[in-house]
Amino acid sequence: MKNILASFEREATSLSDLVSTLDALSALLQAAPQKWAREFQREWWTLEQINAVALDRGQDPMCEDYADMVRGATRRLMGLLTASEVSW
Repeated sequence: MKNILASFEREATSLSDLVSTLDALSALLQAAPQKWAREFQREWWTLEQINAVALDRGQDPMCEDYADMVRGATRRLMGLLTASEVSW
């Protein structure tokens, strides 16, 4: 998960690909503590919503309207992964 987030931060991965990959990896959350999993899902949902709205409006999901929210959610996700005792 850290790799896909880092790839996104380097702008080597699109928001759409990030959301899809995190969604696919969310199956791993069954082994995670509930609080951690809820926080992860909340941040993933933020990214999913921004991506869906931007696509619906024909906008770039990294445009000025959404960029701060996207960066905040990805930073919080990276923080969750970094603070986790489990290697994801």
